[in-house]
Amino acid sequence: MSQTASTKVVLQVYRSLLRASRPFSYPMPHAALLTSLLHRKGNLDYEESIRCLSAEVSDCSDEEIISHSQTTSDQGEMKLLSLHARDLTRSYRELKKNEISNAHVSKHSDPPHRILFSCLLHELMGGGESLTRFPCQLTKEDLTKLKSIIQREFRSGFSNGLHSCVSDQFPYRVRLQTSFMALRELNKKLCYALSRGLDMTSNGTSKKQFPFSINGISASPPSLYMRPGTFLLAHPLIHGFFSRTAIIIIDHTDESSPNASSAQGGTYGLIINKPATIRKRVHKTAADAAQATGFTTEIATVSDIFRGVIEPKFHAAFNDCTIRTGGPVHASVQMLYKCEPSVERSLQLGGRALPVVTPPLYPSAVPPSAANGSLESDEAIYFQGDFVRVARAVLEGNLSKHNVSFLVGATVWSAGQLQTEIERGWWMPCVAPPQMTLMGSLEGPSLWSSLMAGIGEEEAKLAHLFRDNISDENIDACDEF
Repeated sequence: MSQTASTKVVLQVYRSLLRASRPFSYPMPHAALLTSLLHRKGNLDYEESIRCLSAEVSDCSDEEIISHSQTTSDQGEMKLLSLHARDLTRSYRELKKNEISNAHVSKHSDPPHRILFSCLLHELMGGGESLTRFPCQLTKEDLTKLKSIIQREFRSGFSNGLHSCVSDQFPYRVRLQTSFMALRELNKKLCYALSRGLDMTSNGTSKKQFPFSINGISASPPSLYMRPGTFLLAHPLIHGFFSRTAIIIIDHTDESSPNASSAQGGTYGLIINKPATIRKRVHKTAADAAQATGFTTEIATVSDIFRGVIEPKFHAAFNDCTIRTGGPVHASVQMLYKCEPSVERSLQLGGRALPVVTPPLYPSAVPPSAANGSLESDEAIYFQGDFVRVARAVLEGNLSKHNVSFLVGATVWSAGQLQTEIERGWWMPCVAPPQMTLMGSLEGPSLWSSLMAGIGEEEAKLAHLFRDNISDENIDACDEF
């Protein structure tokens, strides 16, 4: 390709990248929301890869790094690259196939343009362990970084290294291939947001969407959130068992704490919005009930779990109450209930009150009323307690069965594990009234969405983008090669 043609392609790609990055950049109204869709797997050790490639690429020509079709003319190649730079509708899976087929398999297992792309993506994500982020965690500086990186890399990497940057270590064609990857990923995330109904003309005001006092907690220092009573909201990009879950921390012990058993420490929590299910046999009619025709999955109730375990007279107290899944770790049935502290004391129910974690804007000293979990209400949430006494209180009318919840299983982290997951962006720690653990009218993803909305408008819109589980290649990790 001639020098003139190369310059035209570079300018076309540069302008396309700046246009594509504009919705992701400050002061656009949904910049934080769209930027939170940019995430990475982080599997590639790009620093080591760059060191391995430094000597390799220094002795290779552009053609040895990225091989293009020998039958394509310079003019045709320039036209094709320009079309790719503008096309927002072409199948990205097709582009990825072309990219793989055209990539030169060098001595290193990862193509150079992928290594460079991973390096720049890591920088965009703020470095460190971060794999994804919530909108409220992004600062003005974070929202101007994408444009800054694009301008820096093009002004330096495509200008004979006038300024020192990462791209200087790579040939022209590698830098150009990386630019197309960046353009593709920006367009994919934007296409996903638009396909899910994001209104790009509305203004984000970060106003609250939920009446309760809900606030996100900074991930640093860990002491702000590593304590009982803190809620954890799963990032919408988390799939599998913890998809769209809300967790409350029940117990936390530091490794250095004298209370830590065997100097291990760790964190114990419960998912509060995931109904437990049970498989039941299906029969055609009562006449042939002995002949099961199959199984059906239903939400488990107290009668399903406690049948044959507790006295029949207590079944009436919670017979049709649903059971929730507290986590994947096996644990016996656990109980949460709500009542006034005076009732708890008089009936001697034996539960442990969940504390109210105050927002960071409060003084560091916890208000005395927060210790019993009743900072914002006359009622507190209690964990465990005496089941028989609680059941008797329900039967005698001293406690409503709707103020009692049962859970099976738990979510457990070893020492340092939860902190690492929060630093990677998998969880948003937040403060909310403990009464949220018993929001019976908000089950499953609805409770998660409500808590997200309580943090801010952009979190509410982010939750809405992931309102159901769909498979969409546009939302894959940016480095999902």
